[in-house]
Order: sequence, then structure tokens, then C-alpha cells
Amino acid sequence: MHLTALRAAGDRQGGWVDKKVIVTKDDDESIFAGGGRAYGNATLGFAADAQYLYAYGFRRAADLLLQHVDEKHTSLDAIVYPTMFLYRHHLELAIKLVARDARRLLGEPPPTKPHHRLDALWEDSKRLVTRALGAEQLGMETVDLVVAQLAAVDPISTAFRYPESVDGSAHLAGLSHINFLAFREAVEPALDMLDGMHTGLVFDLESRQEYTLLERDH
Repeated sequence: MHLTALRAAGDRQGGWVDKKVIVTKDDDESIFAGGGRAYGNATLGFAADAQYLYAYGFRRAADLLLQHVDEKHTSLDAIVYPTMFLYRHHLELAIKLVARDARRLLGEPPPTKPHHRLDALWEDSKRLVTRALGAEQLGMETVDLVVAQLAAVDPISTAFRYPESVDGSAHLAGLSHINFLAFREAVEPALDMLDGMHTGLVFDLESRQEYTLLERDH
């Protein structure tokens, strides 16, 4: 089988080569190739709403790690960092998803300067949801609490990915323990609330689209 990867070599600096690689799933040399195996294959690019799938995927991965904690109770001191990052990133994506839905209902353009600050993202989303649905949604204080605490510990999504900041100061310096199960119990209501907001906004969007089609046909 011929190699179909297209490689564009960049400048060599200090022994490193900057390369952009475009591969297909059938390339023998691709690390993403299935090697003819069907078992273990994930399908990409099929979702009608990729942003929702990404958000769901991070939460699902975090839940599976919590399942491991429940069942095996091993490697907790190592997997705490990726687990917390997965939950934190799901929260960020869920907030951005709700903001996207509300902007579509309001006919507003997407933000021009994306960022990772949970507190600012959530304040923007609350404002948009309140305008889109005509009233402040019950249960927002549940999200307020989780966002405030996570933003205080990991404001820009780096604390659970790296032990130090760019200036060398230690991340998570004020924390000595994280209880996986207590954390899940605390954040799940907020994550479920955001999922419910997304469902409600999508319902309104689809209802508006159906109404527009009916009006056009008549």
C-alpha cells in the first residue's frame, strides 16, 4: 500500500524539524491507521453538532476515570490531574456551547476573541441565556458555585495540565487533597444544568426553524 501522507518540512532548529503531516486512515505509516482491524475504531466527523460531541466526550472520559476510582481505587494520585482537567474542560465547552446556542437564537455573531477564563465565559453565557429565553434560568446559582471554585484554582485551564506556570510558580499550591467522589457529587448538578440549558435552547432553535418553514410554505 502506498504512503499517501504529505509532509512539508520546515526549518531545522537545534535538531528539531517542524513538520505538518496530512495522513489518511489507510496509510501504513500513520499512527492513526487501523491496520485492517474493525475492533477499536472510532468514527470521526459524523456528528451533526461536533461541538456538543466534544463536550460530551470530555465528560464521558472523566466519568469513566471516576468509574475506575469506584471499582479499583488505584493510581488516584496520578490520575487526579487528567481527571480534573477533563471535568474542567467539559465545563468550559458546555458553557461555550450554551453561549453559542443563545447567540444563534438572538442572531448574534460568535465571539471574536476566544479564551479559557471560566468566570468570564460563564458571565457572558448567563447574560445571553437570560436574553434568549426571556428570563433568568432557575438553577444558575448551582453553576455559579462550581465555576467560581474551579476558576479560583484553574482560571485559564493550565493548573491540571502543568505543575508550574510560565513564571515558575507552582500550580495547585493551596490544595493538598482532592476527593474524586465528593468532587463528582458537587459538580454533577451544574453540568446537568448546563446540559439542560443546551437542550432547551436547541428546542427553541428547532421550533423557530420549523415555524419559519411553515410560514414560507404558506
